[in-house]
Amino acid sequence: MKRMWRKYLTVFVLAGLSGGLLLQTSQSVQQAEDELRRLEKSVDNERETIRVLHAEWAHLNRPDRLESLAGQYLELVPSSSDQMLVDPAVQLPDPFKPAIPSVKPAYLMNAQPVSIGSASPSSVVKPKTKPSKSDESFNDLLDNVQSGGGE
Repeated sequence: MKRMWRKYLTVFVLAGLSGGLLLQTSQSVQQAEDELRRLEKSVDNERETIRVLHAEWAHLNRPDRLESLAGQYLELVPSSSDQMLVDPAVQLPDPFKPAIPSVKPAYLMNAQPVSIGSASPSSVVKPKTKPSKSDESFNDLLDNVQSGGGE
């Protein structure tokens, strides 16, 4: 008899647990469906807003409206012949001119690298009077780059 009560109790507990899990799952599904409906409504509202903005954009960019606004607010006059470029090759910069200077600038010719921690008055090196081998190789490299040769 005791064994039979134990079986009934086990079945009753398992049925209760199953019912509880079913209820919890049902509530989770209902919450997810509510969230889905809320998100779908939000997406519909955004689509409607985008549709209205497209309509406003089309209205504001009508050519006749823009032409009247330009005539009202801008002082446009037809361009004259003296505003045109006579010879663009002379008046515009050469797009193929290299941006690298042909020689090293004078202020860099005698510059020595200084580490941040060693800038004491006794460690300052006086400028050289004649370009060093590294300066000459820099100028040679620049000449090589400008003439189109590469290393």
